[in-house]
Amino acid sequence: MAYSHGPSGAAVWLPVGVALGVPTTANLGLAVVTGFAALLPDLDHEDAFLARAIPFGRFLARAISGAAGGHRRGTHYLAMTVPVAGFTWWTVLMLSRVTPWSASSHTAAVVAAAVATGYATHVLGDWLTLGRFPILGPFSRRRTALRLFRTGGLIESMLVAPTLGIAVVWE
Repeated sequence: MAYSHGPSGAAVWLPVGVALGVPTTANLGLAVVTGFAALLPDLDHEDAFLARAIPFGRFLARAISGAAGGHRRGTHYLAMTVPVAGFTWWTVLMLSRVTPWSASSHTAAVVAAAVATGYATHVLGDWLTLGRFPILGPFSRRRTALRLFRTGGLIESMLVAPTLGIAVVWE
């Protein structure tokens, strides 16, 4: 659910950004980026927040779902974090060439790390729920889950707010 994935991604990023030496203001901005990136894996579902929020989002979600093999398939492979990070790094560098904003390779790498963190946080968060999926795909088709709580349930709600609070205080 977007209300869990977004804050979870942001919460996980904050200490990562501190560990990477990202200045506080930039770190908070990257936490927002990470929160949005944590919504990306669900673009394989037409009722997902992003699919409803962006123009032609439902059409895009149906196309992604078809290419990925359905919800919680290809977009939920933990390995997808690597190409998503690489694409983000490349995009930041290309945008810096065609806009007044300039970015170094280091800046692009930090933004890519934030996006990768959000993406991976989503996949690992879903893995904690009851729904099984091939998290180690494409290397393994075995569907697994830790089955700690139900998506959207009370336990999930009790985990997200404290996690976000701890991360913000840590920052």
